[in-house]
Amino acid sequence: MRKSLITAVFAALLPMAASASVFDQGAVETRDFRNPTLAREALAQGVETESLFGFVLGSDVDPAGSRGIALETVMALGRRSGAYRAAGSKLEVSYGVTDSVSVSLGLLGGWRGIRDVPGMSNANSLRFDGVGTELRWRLLDREEAPVGVTLHIEPSLRWRDETTGDRGQGIAAENKLIIDQALMPGRLYAAMNLFYDVERFRTAGGAAGSSSSAGLGGALTYQVSKGLFLGIETRYLRAYEGLSFGRYRGEAVFAGPSLFWSPSHGFWVSAAADAQLAGREAGSAAALDLADFSRIQARLKIGMEF
Repeated sequence: MRKSLITAVFAALLPMAASASVFDQGAVETRDFRNPTLAREALAQGVETESLFGFVLGSDVDPAGSRGIALETVMALGRRSGAYRAAGSKLEVSYGVTDSVSVSLGLLGGWRGIRDVPGMSNANSLRFDGVGTELRWRLLDREEAPVGVTLHIEPSLRWRDETTGDRGQGIAAENKLIIDQALMPGRLYAAMNLFYDVERFRTAGGAAGSSSSAGLGGALTYQVSKGLFLGIETRYLRAYEGLSFGRYRGEAVFAGPSLFWSPSHGFWVSAAADAQLAGREAGSAAALDLADFSRIQARLKIGMEF
């Protein structure tokens, strides 16, 4: 089962690679800076890849002295039974500390619409969830090395459970090792992410729990017209109890399209929608893992640099 799931991850990327030679629209710059020196450096480096793909991220970081603001919303739809809809949002400001390190601070909020889902309380509310930060450290620049490599660490402090919306207190961290490359500079880009996410949360009633997930993601995207990239991505994820790969709970394969659009200098939109194509809950014969993961996941991020 595990071998077939991993095979499905990479098989989902092949159609995009096969069609790469169809388009030829030239390069596009996806960031603009107040500082003319930074603008020239960005031009020399070509397309900026941080939000180019979707759930899978690229390795580029904000150049030293650059500033940005972004609103990111991640949506989750569908569980095994009942009605489940959730949307978590983050409003963040970012700053380029050096040409290899960028940081950001964010406010977290979320809406949950839950009805008759086993193990979850019914809810229909919009709440403030907590605060978070993000550190991106580029270890290798793809302009100078065979690939770009970046370590992405995203810790948060929460007063609402991300999945259920239950009140309490917890900590979480989304961690990624990001690798990317320009297969056709200015046109076709590829990325791979290694995921390791952890969460510990104690509800207001005193119940505490911890969980972790790990996996692998891959993505391809192609510039079909100036400022517009279309792509495909896929992710293989495994869920565990505990913070360090405790009891195995299940696995899932997600895949879907991605879009990146930069209609003007300094403004961009990144979107992706992934469906769970395969998976299994531990100890269950039912198709898909809808206890640990939703049926559909979508991501929308709008950003501006200045």
